[in-house]
Amino acid sequence: MDDPQSLNLYAYVRNNPLGSVDLDGHDCSGSNAGQGFCNSQVQDNMRQGMSAGDAYAGWQAQQGQAQQQSSPGASAASGSVPTIQGVAASGTYSSRKAAGIAAEKAAIGDTRAAKKHGKVEEWGGWVISKNGKFTYTVPVTFGDPGHFFGDNVTIPEGYAAVGGYHTHPGPDPAAEDGFSGADCGFANRHGMPEYLGVTANGNIRVFNPGPYDRWLGAPGTVIGNAP
Repeated sequence: MDDPQSLNLYAYVRNNPLGSVDLDGHDCSGSNAGQGFCNSQVQDNMRQGMSAGDAYAGWQAQQGQAQQQSSPGASAASGSVPTIQGVAASGTYSSRKAAGIAAEKAAIGDTRAAKKHGKVEEWGGWVISKNGKFTYTVPVTFGDPGHFFGDNVTIPEGYAAVGGYHTHPGPDPAAEDGFSGADCGFANRHGMPEYLGVTANGNIRVFNPGPYDRWLGAPGTVIGNAP
């Protein structure tokens, strides 16, 4: 059996019952069987040890990059993921942590402002360093309510990335106040901390590379708050 999860009765057709079916309880098929969590590339990624969120996000990024090459300037909402120029913020900080907190305060502010205009979307960027000082790239968004594509934000020339950051824009702190498996996987892949700003309660958290639950992620550590 190539994919043991195909027998998981608690995740019928990779939680996509509207787009796929499982006729005999062994595999998903249907009009969307090649997409999402039924996609063979996603399943291959998961068999290699990636979390479901990481595997799916990686597949989405690959799809977006391919579409972007054929249609430059397309939006994230249309299925592609554009590359956004990272711009260093004007302020500098003496530590990575201080820059990460400042980045999240800015991103939470942008996320809350967008929600006032009816837009629910994640904002974020990189925490960066140059000549022993720290800052961050000005927050940007791909217009997606559940994903932030940090790898698609460029790092300003002369700077080194020392962390990533993004927000969770949802209204329920119980669901938003913690790192997803994809968030943790991003930190582990890059070998650097990931910062999170929770717009519902203002908590600013950090996850340092390390163990995490593939499905549930990790809570990280609260290091600040943006009222």
